[in-house]
Amino acid sequence: MGGGGFWYGVRMTARTPEKKVDAAGPGTIKHYQYTEVPAKDVMMEGAFKVKMRLAVGKEHGAPNFYMRIFEVEPGGYTPYHKHDFEHENYIMAGKGELVKENGKEPLRPGDVVFMPGNVMHQYRNAGKGIFRFICLIPRTD
Repeated sequence: MGGGGFWYGVRMTARTPEKKVDAAGPGTIKHYQYTEVPAKDVMMEGAFKVKMRLAVGKEHGAPNFYMRIFEVEPGGYTPYHKHDFEHENYIMAGKGELVKENGKEPLRPGDVVFMPGNVMHQYRNAGKGIFRFICLIPRTD
């Protein structure tokens, strides 16, 4: 089965899937539950009650981007910070707040945030349960 087309400006090529499944190595598809990745305390100054799971990273064979999942406990927050690179967020669960230089915005499951580089920001849990979101960043190491 071959063919091609465009998807959001990217040329795509359809191919017959290979039957071989390899557990490791470059070019290998990885599939697992995010809960299989350990949640580690965020030790960055200014973080409170925040854990992070590196769902996709260098050890998974990702050459360009990392996918992190943050879990902020009730009353918790990420540092108020900025960095040179952009990042994208998808809110998975809970009730949160995006703190910016000019105020706050409520966040709920299904919301998407594009954060340009060099913009001060913070994420806060504004609810009674876990506030969970995906954060995509470029690989910088």
